[in-house]
Amino acid sequence: MREKEIGMVRLLMFTLWVFSYPAFADSDSQICLNAIKENPKQVHLNNYCLSAANDENPNIQYAVGMSFGYAGNSEKELYYYNLAAKGSFAPAYLALGHVLRSSPYNDEENAIKWYEKYANTKQSGYGYSAILLSKLYAKHGNDTKSQYWLSVCKESDYSGCGN
Repeated sequence: MREKEIGMVRLLMFTLWVFSYPAFADSDSQICLNAIKENPKQVHLNNYCLSAANDENPNIQYAVGMSFGYAGNSEKELYYYNLAAKGSFAPAYLALGHVLRSSPYNDEENAIKWYEKYANTKQSGYGYSAILLSKLYAKHGNDTKSQYWLSVCKESDYSGCGN
């Protein structure tokens, strides 16, 4: 993906995260939430956030993963997104698709798996995931799946489906 597209994707992922962020009871998570609001790109440097992420908080794991992505550490970005996905945090599915699809991984097969998982949640932004799937399947010559995901996109409220 191009650098501008990656920045737009990260903005979308951050927006999804913000709207799905619940109230937290533990103090590390509360302190981390404040750190995220102040500077989401530096969360990976905050010990409270790392502690909350290691305490199996999928929302924080997602934020830490995103922060590592901003810092250019795709290995840790992938690690924390995987943790968040194991915690059933749906925005992490979309994030995993993006990370796996881009360099250094270039793993479109696994990216497709995560994009499908996100699209099937029908959560906000699922149409975006569906159009990515349509394009990936078309690229790989699977017109049936490409058309299916295009129809899923058109059923969504996403404006980039070519309606």
